[in-house]
Parts: sequence; structure tokens; C-alpha cells
Amino acid sequence: MKKILIGVIVSLFFGACITEPDYSDIPAITFTDVQNSPSESQIRADSLTISLGFQDGDGDLGLESTDSLPPFGLFNADGTENEFFFNYFVTFEKKNNGNFELVTFPNTDTPVSLNGRFPPLNTLGRKVTLEGDLHYSFLVFYGGSFSPIQAGDTLRFKIKIADRTLNLSNEIETAEVIIGKH
Repeated sequence: MKKILIGVIVSLFFGACITEPDYSDIPAITFTDVQNSPSESQIRADSLTISLGFQDGDGDLGLESTDSLPPFGLFNADGTENEFFFNYFVTFEKKNNGNFELVTFPNTDTPVSLNGRFPPLNTLGRKVTLEGDLHYSFLVFYGGSFSPIQAGDTLRFKIKIADRTLNLSNEIETAEVIIGKH
């Protein structure tokens, strides 16, 4: 259901002629854009792509598909879900009467999550400063009696990312998106 499309423009700053920027080892993100288009399938869904700018001082962003042991396993030692199984965190809110409210699964207080993983952005095997863009794509299904989202709903997304040393970035909000309006 979720598909991560990552377009990364990574600027690796080296050496003698160019002074490397002094970014924090805690990743920083900025909202760039959100694109909405109808799904190409016959289902009632919109395909959204959220674009973020990022900076990271030590270049430890991304997880391998094989990163399944602590601290990146699906579960913690006590059996609870491990939030750091993911490194891209997405929650979303729906506008109701002019106010945004967290979207939850029907008849529960459990937030709908669109969390995911993006692969390592630094493949040099050493500490480097990274700066670039992440593009994260996923489907938002709407309509039907069990869906918390209906055509015409206005959504916004809150996003943060984590690095391999479990530093969380700042959280950003996207612009508003109207679902199912094509």
C-alpha cells in the first residue's frame, strides 16, 4: 500500500577547496511541496508525494532492508512495537469545522500511521555532511463506510525523520490537501 519513492539529491561536501557546512548531527527538515493526483487504479485513492528538504551533519540517515535487529527491529525486548523500526514518521489530520483533528481508525483512538523507511543516503562508509531532498509517496484511500477519509476531505500531514543514532528531526507540517477532488 505504501510505496516509498525517494528522489535524493545529495550534496556531499569534501575537502580542501570547499568548506564543509557545519550542520547539526541531529537531522533538520523543511517542507518543500505536496503533490496530489488520482490513483492510476480503479480504486478510490489519491496518490500523494511529499517533498522535504533535509540537512544532516554526520550523514547517518537511512536504514537498510536488513536492519531488523535492535535498535531497528519491529519489536522491543518487552514485546512492544519499536518506533525506530521506521525512520520516516507521518501522522495526518483532517479538517473538521475549521479545526484539524488527528485521523484515527474508525471506532478507536488509534492514529492512522503512514510511517515508512528510506534507504541509506550516505554510501561512502564514513561521516559526511548531507543535504538534499526526500520524496515520499503513498496512497490515501477514501470513501466507503469504514474509511475515516471521504472525497472532499481536507488533510494535512505532520512529518519527522530519524537517523541511525535515533536522533529525531524537527517536525514539519505540510500544506493542506483536498482528497478525491479530480
